[in-house]
Amino acid sequence: MQSPRLCPLAVDMGPIHSVKWIKPTKSTNPSSPEDSQKDPNPENTVATKSQPAPPYELSFASHSKCYMRHPWGVIDYYVYLSHIESGRDKLRREKECHLLETTGFAQVTLHDEPVLNNIPAYTNPTVVSVSLPVPDMQNEFSNARLVLGFDLESDRLQGYFFEPESPIENYEDLWGVWDQGEGQLVIDVPVDRFLAIIHHTMEHQIEILEIGVLHHYGLSTREFQAGLDMVVTVQFLQFVDDFAELLSEKPDELRELYTPFQNELRELLATGSRDAWFAVRDGLDIEQYRQKQLKKVVASGLFHGQNMLVLRYGSEEITEKDKSRPVKIVPGPRRSSWSKLRIRVLVSAMLILCFCSLFDRERVICMGMF
Repeated sequence: MQSPRLCPLAVDMGPIHSVKWIKPTKSTNPSSPEDSQKDPNPENTVATKSQPAPPYELSFASHSKCYMRHPWGVIDYYVYLSHIESGRDKLRREKECHLLETTGFAQVTLHDEPVLNNIPAYTNPTVVSVSLPVPDMQNEFSNARLVLGFDLESDRLQGYFFEPESPIENYEDLWGVWDQGEGQLVIDVPVDRFLAIIHHTMEHQIEILEIGVLHHYGLSTREFQAGLDMVVTVQFLQFVDDFAELLSEKPDELRELYTPFQNELRELLATGSRDAWFAVRDGLDIEQYRQKQLKKVVASGLFHGQNMLVLRYGSEEITEKDKSRPVKIVPGPRRSSWSKLRIRVLVSAMLILCFCSLFDRERVICMGMF
């Protein structure tokens, strides 16, 4: 099925209120305005750049797949997510933010106004936040990476794809390939549109996650596996959560609305991983597992699109002919040939089964990650 592209901030997707997206005009660090006035020397004002951390501290997540590989020969993206986030608390994530300059990457503090005096000509100021290894089960020696960043001028979430011959292990290596023009901009989406899409998907069309939000809505020019697509989505939401003050005048409201979605996506990855490992324990191969999960799709689909029946007792006098039908069945407002005559027990059973099928929905979505 071809994935329709989304029109910008469609009304039915619950667009973000424009007030929330007015960029703050002052520093979001409460202590920075006062402190910055104490010393007129710009070099001594509140740090917009800090001393580079030791190389080992800011090294990128490795490509090692030995502990991310599932017995079915696929990547377990929940284990992958745990790998790339290992040791990356909020302080570490803030240190990982580096601004692209003419001579390399410089560490910046996004909670203050970064110094933008050394930006390459004809480019917008771009901050790199994380570098993700792109798993390739067909090529164990692949050095492919997806570098996620943010355009400070246009408020766009971005992703750059690199496939160098040598590994990219830190920002020095990244600058080496970036300066050669080897990167491809494969993700470039306004942050408000991205969040509107996430809100619409999680509230109304969660089944889209089975093929990936980025892929379905055409937010990426390169197709990634559904599991990696979900990991990238989580990383973008994590960036929004970490730097909500940079994006909105009401950061608490922004976090309150979108942090639950990030948590749900993490749970889906965890559920898919758990179910897949238990399937291996039960002796199932990947095709048997998929067939088992597809049965749940079929079962829940039996109750999709059906009209509710309104049952009431007839007020007319029951004749000898109608003694076998003490209940009068009135169809719902929509016409449907199958809803002529049904008994109360059947309708109750339909409602109960439909309610129970909701609990299997997440497992069905997780199947797409394998």
